[in-house]
Amino acid sequence: MAGSIENFFFAWGAPDDRRDAIIKEAVADDVAYEDPRGAVAGVQALCDYVAQFSANAPGAAAEVADTNETDGIHAVRVRFFGEGWEQFGQYNVHLNDEGRMSKITGVAEKNA
Repeated sequence: MAGSIENFFFAWGAPDDRRDAIIKEAVADDVAYEDPRGAVAGVQALCDYVAQFSANAPGAAAEVADTNETDGIHAVRVRFFGEGWEQFGQYNVHLNDEGRMSKITGVAEKNA
């Protein structure tokens, strides 16, 4: 699996002073991100979006639960979790020639 994908989702639970640097290493400058809660374009806008998650869910984290790649598109299942809760999301991720994430499209899964 591409390390940029793992690192990007790790950043969702990283300390405030490290989060942006981790994201900036994992994504392209012109990254496009969309999930059911909104869409953002550009690396700084994405850093700000992830910071909102951290602010709204202190102590929460994310980890890649599973991944599969077909024709250059990575299907990534991500586990978001905190004390007493978890939620899974499915993301389709495109990497650029440098191995950095250029397009990220996510949908929330219903918990069983």
